[in-house]
Amino acid sequence: QQSWINNGIAQINDILADNKNDFTALSDKVLSKLVKYVGANFGVLYMLNQFETTEPYLELISDYGCSNETREQKAKIHTNTGMIGAAFTENRVMVINDIPENYIKIKSGLGESKPNSLIIVPLSIENNVFGMMEIASFKPLTDLETEFVKRIALNIAAQLNNTRMNEKNLQLIEKYKEQEQLMSEKEEEMRQNFEELKLMREEFEKLTGTEMN
Repeated sequence: QQSWINNGIAQINDILADNKNDFTALSDKVLSKLVKYVGANFGVLYMLNQFETTEPYLELISDYGCSNETREQKAKIHTNTGMIGAAFTENRVMVINDIPENYIKIKSGLGESKPNSLIIVPLSIENNVFGMMEIASFKPLTDLETEFVKRIALNIAAQLNNTRMNEKNLQLIEKYKEQEQLMSEKEEEMRQNFEELKLMREEFEKLTGTEMN
């Protein structure tokens, strides 16, 4: 059992290291690997959107085995509603084996059906929750699989947070450079206008034989 946990941690740590400069790729690959490793069938990864709104919400940024209908339903989750909201607010892992009938439908070769097991895991740094993972399976998740998800969530949270902050910093740097370039262009335009006015003045003075004050 310990070997299975260590092997899974090593595999996911490799993904975290290989994709640390690409937030989207990191999110997609780590979620897919985690869902498959525990033998689950469905996964969703949310990040807290607190930069563009006065009312923070959880935004779906990656999914695995998600139908279009479910993806639309879960695109935006308020932090004070439902089981995900409760797990977010309380910063605690929730394992649910009695899943409400219309909560999730997983697509399979036989159509869509309700999963038998669900785990909701906060992604947090020093008790500050900035994301959530939701994993569902047709089979009950074992204690070992649940423990593995809890443990690896710490590594995933740390790298996702670092990558997201690095990307935001790069965006701010690029925005600053664009503003700096724009100001430089404006200054050059003003300098050229001034030179043109100066030449026009000199020409006028030559033609009229008078000196302008």
